[in-house]
Amino acid sequence: MTKQTVKFTPTIDRNTPLPDIGTEILSGDRFHSKDFMDKEWTHLWRKVWSMGPRLEELTAVGDYVIHSLGKESFIFVMDKDKTIRGFYNICQHRGKKLVCDGRQGNAQFFKQRIWLLSKRWV
Repeated sequence: MTKQTVKFTPTIDRNTPLPDIGTEILSGDRFHSKDFMDKEWTHLWRKVWSMGPRLEELTAVGDYVIHSLGKESFIFVMDKDKTIRGFYNICQHRGKKLVCDGRQGNAQFFKQRIWLLSKRWV
């Protein structure tokens, strides 16, 4: 058996040619430049799907998980109908984070939905 070197990631459609992405060595700036990070945030990360919390983290009514992506903070909550809902983790009125302590937990005000109703989230 001979060892094969994979030179590219196969496309989903094998009839579609692979794009030419060049062969030049990437500059290290893209890994530590604030300017490059800002461009990625504006032109990439805000426009693509991202992974959130795992389903196993939200099993009971009132469970919540805080998830951060770049500059943004999100809160995912299991509501009384066992539906997972996601929101920006920020009060639109005051501009402060809604939940600051810990990455996950279970909160009575999520169980009762009174607080969420007052904010017109549900």
